[in-house]
Amino acid sequence: MGQNALPTFVNLQRRGVNLCDICPACGKELESNFHVFVKCEVARRVWSCWVDSLVNLLNVIMDIIDIAMKIVESDCSQGLARTEGKWIAPPPGFFKINVDGAISENERNSSVGVVIRDVVGNVHVDCCKYLQGQYSVEEVEAMAMECGLILSKEQKLSHIILESDALTAVTSVTAVETNGCLGYVYQGIRSLFSSFSS
Repeated sequence: MGQNALPTFVNLQRRGVNLCDICPACGKELESNFHVFVKCEVARRVWSCWVDSLVNLLNVIMDIIDIAMKIVESDCSQGLARTEGKWIAPPPGFFKINVDGAISENERNSSVGVVIRDVVGNVHVDCCKYLQGQYSVEEVEAMAMECGLILSKEQKLSHIILESDALTAVTSVTAVETNGCLGYVYQGIRSLFSSFSS
């Protein structure tokens, strides 16, 4: 960005591409690097989703490099929580296990991620695993849940809350009976749950 390498309309026009250099998102100003990241109404809306923003970009009188340096110099441990869907802390004495699974676009590889946090939101332990092979979304989400529970057991945590965004996997784990291809996986997850106090 400092070298004007981004393909903004202003930079493309400098390189001989014949096009209108007005921002297509807001239609109000030239689409420069500074406009794309700071001045554009769309960019401002994105930045406003950053709760307790490290830099108030809505009333900025700095250039983009100064803004970047201010973010880098600040306490980045404040996190990037969104106003909607904000992480909710577990009750005192509990740890929250957030899990997620992902598959690649070509569905050749998958991965799972786990973050375990305390009541304050501090990361106790985290883990990510790369899975070779083709798996469905439901399989990967179930493996993420299993990975989170195994990691919690290894950490000797007794009071846990497991959180996943995969409704199908959550429903299957909480069901009395689980059939189908993943039935044994969900039974294993339920068995792991029984090793915790709550």
